[in-house]
Amino acid sequence: MIDFSYLERGLDGLANAHRGGAMAGHPGAALVAAYCFTENNPSLDPGVFRAIERDLERILGGEEGFWIDKKSGVTTQDLFQPLPKVEGAEDGKVGAIVDALGGNLDRTRQSGHNVIFAAAAIRAFSDHPELATPERLLGIVKLTESFDKAGPGRGYYGKSVGWKATIDAALPGDVAKESFESFDQAAEAVIDELIATAGEHRQGFGGLMHLIDHVAGLVELDRHGFSDAARKGLPALRQHLRLLHSLP
Repeated sequence: MIDFSYLERGLDGLANAHRGGAMAGHPGAALVAAYCFTENNPSLDPGVFRAIERDLERILGGEEGFWIDKKSGVTTQDLFQPLPKVEGAEDGKVGAIVDALGGNLDRTRQSGHNVIFAAAAIRAFSDHPELATPERLLGIVKLTESFDKAGPGRGYYGKSVGWKATIDAALPGDVAKESFESFDQAAEAVIDELIATAGEHRQGFGGLMHLIDHVAGLVELDRHGFSDAARKGLPALRQHLRLLHSLP
């Protein structure tokens, strides 16, 4: 496994990210995801863990800093600073993150990153509750709330149209009729999409990678006891799939 400090610093990165814009959650989420991956796969060759740590050190050094809104004045180093103490708050209230998701689960937000970032934090806090400090929880709630007014992301519609942040035309109807009645069904639909379109060159809405992350985030919410919230996110996952289908 990689060093536990990467998980701690990743959570600090998520908690500070709201200061640099919603998408500034990427560097912290990368550290959290990397630690959770190695925690799930502790028997990998030690060389794999060393390679992951090298990648994470590059992230800590600013390699993923382009996700931070330049107008914010926040740096990568700022993201990973320890958070100031919050007086009178309680430890361990991860439900506050789910409550914050309630404000933006209704539709696709930045290719599902509202769900992806929140689920990463909830997974980490559920497995390591001692890390769920009031400071981190408050920061990640603010990050989650920053998606409330976010759109679905952008898609590339060819040279004549270019990149569009919103979709004016009606989306394809075939996927629109699809109803996810369970998380298994949702996951199967995403896997089917991967098999069917992995060889196609499309750009936008996070691509297949973030569609997978989106459904994985909903499954994580369900797995950690937040089934009602996760189910409310299924229509947004359907919308995400429709958006990918709309790309030429």
